[in-house]
Amino acid sequence: MKKKIAIVIFTRNSEVIIKKTIVAAKKISKDVIICDSYSKDNTIKIAKSLHCKIFYKKLITYADKRNYFIKKCNKLYDWQLHLDSDEVLSKKLIKNINEIINSNDKTYAYLIKRQLYFLNKKLSFGGASNWQLRLFPSGTTLVEKSNYDQHFKSKLKTKYISGALNDMNIQNLHEWINSHNKWSTLGAKDDWIKNLKNKV
Repeated sequence: MKKKIAIVIFTRNSEVIIKKTIVAAKKISKDVIICDSYSKDNTIKIAKSLHCKIFYKKLITYADKRNYFIKKCNKLYDWQLHLDSDEVLSKKLIKNINEIINSNDKTYAYLIKRQLYFLNKKLSFGGASNWQLRLFPSGTTLVEKSNYDQHFKSKLKTKYISGALNDMNIQNLHEWINSHNKWSTLGAKDDWIKNLKNKV
């Protein structure tokens, strides 16, 4: 018999925020799975102290890594919720996710609104909040193959869940700029490949 829900969290050197992320996630399920890219700080020590399941896998692309763990969880859990290490579930979101899981209505995959924070300040403009598919019944959803970002694609129709997923970005300004330069380069590469295929 499958367990109810797995919460899958990607980590890498996340000691500053990971406790808050895990503690909030544990209010939905004790089955919190940490997928770590060989952290060199205290991330794993903290996760172990909170009784999480730990797995290690090098990050090549988000899509490859996410899909690897999605397929593993498909066999063991009815539902999956996927987070990054700095994404902290709000009280309202926890309540609404628990209601969905307890009703066990597998008709839909669910979109969650991310609220961005940077340098300890809530961002209100410039795409500071957006909806992302993160909660879904197992066997219905995979991540689109790309070098940049993670776009979950489901066979099911989608619904919105009220309540914020607080993205507590822990980078300083220098790290943030370097990170966005990296992802924008990968995004441009994806667009170039798509345009090339369209011309063939």
